[in-house]
Amino acid sequence: MLVTIFMEPFIQKKITALYKKHGKNTSAQVEEKVARPIISLWLIHTDIDTIIECINKINDFSKIKSVKVDDLIISALWQKAILAYGKIFLNSDHGFSKLELKNYALTKTELKIHAKLMDIRHNYIAHRGNNDFENCILIAVLNKYEDKYKFHFEFPTIQRVGNYINDSEIVKVLRYLEKLKAKVHQNIETKLIKLDKRIWDLLKPHE
Repeated sequence: MLVTIFMEPFIQKKITALYKKHGKNTSAQVEEKVARPIISLWLIHTDIDTIIECINKINDFSKIKSVKVDDLIISALWQKAILAYGKIFLNSDHGFSKLELKNYALTKTELKIHAKLMDIRHNYIAHRGNNDFENCILIAVLNKYEDKYKFHFEFPTIQRVGNYINDSEIVKVLRYLEKLKAKVHQNIETKLIKLDKRIWDLLKPHE
């Protein structure tokens, strides 16, 4: 069975043709209204895979002793991971589902991890707010030029690059993400079982 999301018709035709070319027996696209909630979970599952991969790469880079990995690369991986994490919990303008925390029975530790990742996302990466990664003050320096006084303004700034999460916390973050991924996978399987039954019910001859 072929399940696709809304896309340009010519792309959809190419995907369908490619799918059938590889010998996928009888197939049909599930109507969008039914498919979208399941597709949403599938894409969320893919996002979590990406997040885990980014963090694992950060860990791999930290073990390289022969070459100094640029901290901007580490920051970029964290930003990719955190943006993807925020996406799975935020509303979509096009009807895709998001994860609801209340449905995933998170522990206090996991809730703290979630809150920290979302705070970094909201107040540093996607928007600017009070955060631990950039600090700037404005200083007015009074200078005397000949017989006149004039202010000169400076912007002392400290920007943190590299790891966004302490090394000691990364293991907990990865453990939480693997648990979340497993629960999403279970949710997908449950919905597919229901869909399978629904399709067979529709195919039954009407009496």
